[in-house]
Amino acid sequence: RMTLPEFRVLTVVAFTPAQVGEVKVDPAEVQKRFDFRKDTLSRPETRTLIQIPAKDAAAAQAIAGRLTKGEDPAAIAKSTGVEAITYADKPQSAVADKRVGAAAFALKDGQVSVIQGDLGMAVVKVAKITPGQVVTIDQVRPQIEAEVRKDAAAEKVYALSQAYEDARADGANLVEAAKKAGVPTFTIGPVTQQGQGQQGQPLAGVTPKMLELAYSLPAGGESEVQDAGEGQYFAVRVERVIPKALPPLAEVKPQLTRFWMMRELVKTMQTRADELAARVRKGESLDAVAASAGAKVVNVTNLDRQNAAQNTALSRDALGKAFSGKQGDVFTAEGTQFGLIVGKLTAVRAPSGPTLAR
Repeated sequence: RMTLPEFRVLTVVAFTPAQVGEVKVDPAEVQKRFDFRKDTLSRPETRTLIQIPAKDAAAAQAIAGRLTKGEDPAAIAKSTGVEAITYADKPQSAVADKRVGAAAFALKDGQVSVIQGDLGMAVVKVAKITPGQVVTIDQVRPQIEAEVRKDAAAEKVYALSQAYEDARADGANLVEAAKKAGVPTFTIGPVTQQGQGQQGQPLAGVTPKMLELAYSLPAGGESEVQDAGEGQYFAVRVERVIPKALPPLAEVKPQLTRFWMMRELVKTMQTRADELAARVRKGESLDAVAASAGAKVVNVTNLDRQNAAQNTALSRDALGKAFSGKQGDVFTAEGTQFGLIVGKLTAVRAPSGPTLAR
């Protein structure tokens, strides 16, 4: 339990957007992206349409007349042996028959029309029109500029990583290659595989992916450039491996002393508690035994499994022994604070009615 984990000292080269400084935005690129995405950024006009298929022109005219008078579309469709089709707040592209869709989106609100579609004749009524909204470049310029700036920075970061890779291909080590690419290196550690320092504190600048990679390398080993996500990259070198080891006794003697004293104290308390419990089991009253130990008896009544969680007089250990014992049992258990108690289960009462059923 006292053994210190393995530590490693790492040299890291990281390629981040912060290294490339302010990136200028090309207005032409902003315009290009806006033109490409204009349709998806804008909101198209939507309509609520009622479409009733018709077998011929005469049937279509009859249906149109009834729709114009305000009759229920479903009832009209049923009387002609078809089903009405409803498009609720849909764009033109949602209408199955493209020819019907084009004609329907040219009608006015409330207008009824007979349309010869690609899939047959239909009668269409416009129930509602929701105008579309065309987005201007000024409305989305900040968003697109931020994307362009981020992408441009990512390209520059990638170029730095490639300059580093070229130097490594020419035989340079991690530190030398970083210097040729104009990218700084930094040291992390000693650090455990869980990212903690020698005092147990979490270390900044280290990621789980970096640690996993570092602990897969031998001392002196260097990794390839890794993608850290968000347009960032890194490479790591293991400078030193500090193996698992026991600390010097002098460093841990105070902690070990406290541990030993606590353990011996618990042993002594348990022996004392067992002696007191044995006296109760032999017939002495709990009050008399408590008085001889300079303690008082505390009575805990009406204890059940529903209210046990709110009980503050007994620890979880004592509650467990209370509910697992039988009437008259004497037991020792941990107290709610550091210490032990001697307890006696004086009564067990079964509930009745619905409570018993539960």
